[in-house]
Amino acid sequence: MPPEGVSTLDVAVSLGLPLDRIEGVFVNHTVRGLGYPLHPGDRAAFVPVGTPGPHRLFLGLYHAGHSNAPREYSGKNEDS
Repeated sequence: MPPEGVSTLDVAVSLGLPLDRIEGVFVNHTVRGLGYPLHPGDRAAFVPVGTPGPHRLFLGLYHAGHSNAPREYSGKNEDS
């Protein structure tokens, strides 16, 4: 990872993850949307669509999945 970081979207694409199946991303124990910047030392986990019931709301997945999750990859960091 470069010192300036990369977006979670770039990481998902480089891993070949289907973007339409990602509802949110945990970054350092906080739910974020695709496009959130990652920096060296950050920890990230991609959460698939379909997390059951109220957990989606309590964890913030519903908001993350509907706020800034681009469904088409442009090759640019969507948050900057």
